[in-house]
Amino acid sequence: MGGPSVTMDMLGDGGSGESAPASDDEGEYELYVEDVDAEDGIGAAAGDAESLFGEEPRGAFSRESTEVPAPTRRGHGKLASVPNESVPFGLFRELAITKRRRRRPSRSVSEVGEEDASDVGLANDDYFRPSPAPERPIVDERQQPAILRNGIITPAEAEKLFGIYYDYMNLSLSLLDPVLYTAQKTYWRSPFLFTVICAIASRYYAPRPELYEQAMKYARLAAGTALIGGQKTIEVVQAYILLSLYPVPARRWEDDRSFIYLGLAIRVATDLKLHYAINTKPENEHHAREILNRTRVWLNCFNLDRSTGSQYGQRPIIDNNDYVANHTEFWWNSSPYNMDGFDVHTCCYNAELKVMGEFRMRIYSNPNHPTGLNKVRFAWIEHFGRRTSD
Repeated sequence: MGGPSVTMDMLGDGGSGESAPASDDEGEYELYVEDVDAEDGIGAAAGDAESLFGEEPRGAFSRESTEVPAPTRRGHGKLASVPNESVPFGLFRELAITKRRRRRPSRSVSEVGEEDASDVGLANDDYFRPSPAPERPIVDERQQPAILRNGIITPAEAEKLFGIYYDYMNLSLSLLDPVLYTAQKTYWRSPFLFTVICAIASRYYAPRPELYEQAMKYARLAAGTALIGGQKTIEVVQAYILLSLYPVPARRWEDDRSFIYLGLAIRVATDLKLHYAINTKPENEHHAREILNRTRVWLNCFNLDRSTGSQYGQRPIIDNNDYVANHTEFWWNSSPYNMDGFDVHTCCYNAELKVMGEFRMRIYSNPNHPTGLNKVRFAWIEHFGRRTSD
């Protein structure tokens, strides 16, 4: 639910109120998950991870300790991230399906990897297909968090840093579900997010005051790497949000990157279609938490777009009429797996920011002014405010 291979039927009823038309190529878009032998797959990855952790207890971040029930239904049909046929890339997708259906049947998973180097972009018949193995665990040692691989922190310190984050930092943001994003699970889900959480929490880790500067170097390097390569996932959005809120203090204004990180988070979230409403019924607790996770992250993007934008004097990126953001009255208690005391904070803050957004839209509604300032409306509101105070 948080990766780039989410399909329209996984969101239910076409996402953001759009109908999902039936397609005769539904079977061609099944999300395949390869079976991985314990000797050369998951087991090997866990063994490599343990070898990095020195004398830590066996299985400190083993894959087996993070397993959760997964939804039984796999996605079919159109990728949620692909626009409909009313826009150019949506039309390209329809033409690509027609061409592939005429030329040859869909390829198997083993054939997907055997592609010509020139068969890239729209020329690739599988360009609009979901990834063959979206849930593959980390197997390549180079993909494991460098902050652990290079011995900057130990697994025991990572657990403490995650504790600092949830005890003192997640309280005001309500971004991460502590059930989904423990230190062990985050290690496997996203090395980028794992690094960022450890880095920003290290600022308040008293036993090692020098750790913060070292850890943030790894976090910023991971941010650049995530921008130029790798899959777009919901964890990438979360990591950029955290970097925008807890950046390294800059000596000069021109060195500040906070608003840029937030812009990256919003663009990736939009590309993942996190702003689509989800109408599908959860199949188990894990599936329900993943669905809530998508909405929670998007609401944080919406809220921060307005709160941070007002601080920086920037116009919001997300439309004030966003469907998900305007249907949050009861979302905070829509599931038994909502975060008690936290999701309601997100919804209340969302309501306040929508009022502020409408106010800004009225004030900056003059297309003939360089900044959009409507002086007539501003003077009227200012005068009305003075009379009310009197």
